[in-house]
Amino acid sequence: MVAGVTAPLTGTPTRVVVGPVEGPGEVHTRLQRVKARLAAHGLRWAPTSRFGEFETLAPLFAVKALSPAGVGPRESVDLLLEGNRDFADLAMIVEYLLPPDPPADAALLHRVREVLGGALFPHRDANPATARDAQFELLVAALCRRAGIPTELREPDAVIALPSAHLGIAAKRLRSEKQVRDRVHEGGRQLERAGLVGVVALSLDALYAPDDRRLWGLSLERLAPAAATESKAVLDRHQDAIFRGAAGLPVVAVLASLALCASVPATNSIGVIRAIRVGVLNAASEHVEALQHLVARLQASPPFV
Repeated sequence: MVAGVTAPLTGTPTRVVVGPVEGPGEVHTRLQRVKARLAAHGLRWAPTSRFGEFETLAPLFAVKALSPAGVGPRESVDLLLEGNRDFADLAMIVEYLLPPDPPADAALLHRVREVLGGALFPHRDANPATARDAQFELLVAALCRRAGIPTELREPDAVIALPSAHLGIAAKRLRSEKQVRDRVHEGGRQLERAGLVGVVALSLDALYAPDDRRLWGLSLERLAPAAATESKAVLDRHQDAIFRGAAGLPVVAVLASLALCASVPATNSIGVIRAIRVGVLNAASEHVEALQHLVARLQASPPFV
């Protein structure tokens, strides 16, 4: 429990992953791989969906008829970059949660089917943004599985098995800074209803880029510090709201995720920079050992492929 705790968040080192950094050929290969696995379970995206639009733009990117180097309409380039971030999330969900062949859990299939909806850009999403909310919930579970952590998809959103404890994870997307306290509180209530101590995972994407802005640079590696710096700044700026939201609830940490769309015009490459930071709310908690193991596994997780 964290009631009455007022000390600053105990931050762990940020895990910054640059990737997948892909040229046109890699994008095409991954699209086909993900589509095949979805089709095995009777799932497909609509041609006019955000994933369908990305699939349409990818061949133009391949022949440089559309490029972050200033070739093609600006909105189409923005849609290519946004679609690449969404597709990177979907690919991780499909590759780490969905089995290669049927059968798959019916609830998981339902959530993946929800993910295949959604507006072309996050700022155009309906409220609630069911598709991208489901996307973040499943992405957090996929990140844990990718890190080698046994992960079940059940209430609150996922449950992870660590050597010293089982922790629940409630995943929440933030659409504005005003939501921080309420979303942490909602996540804490989910943990409470599930009878678990655990973590509230927060997507910070919309706080960094409420208008869906992008990063451009000479290399994605040079752009990577922006994600680490901003994720820490958001936690520092909103720590009072986080503590207020978690007060009296079984929240021992927050896991902040920030994924930035980025491109390197000089090499005609696009990619995603993701920073993951765990902030511990109560350093005296008996669950700190489990949190340390969680952080170590996330930090040691393999590069995106």
